[in-house]
Amino acid sequence: MYQFEVTNLSQLNNIFRVFYRKPDLVFLDESTSGIPEDEETEIYHELKNQGISFVSIVHRSNLAKFHEKHLKICSDGQFTFSATTDASQ
Repeated sequence: MYQFEVTNLSQLNNIFRVFYRKPDLVFLDESTSGIPEDEETEIYHELKNQGISFVSIVHRSNLAKFHEKHLKICSDGQFTFSATTDASQ
């Protein structure tokens, strides 16, 4: 079982709820931003392991490896859609 540092209990409660309910698809909007990166990586790894599909809004580049596609929206309204291998750009 995982042991998490309590930094943002509300975010962790929401993540645990996802694991409890095991939906086919979940939308995550900065759902792990207040959680340390190593724990965040464990969470995304476990989502993949449990077969839970997700669409997420994140700012940390370390999560790119858990995504197949990357949508970058710029402040001028332009956007790019690319394979995850290009996500770090």
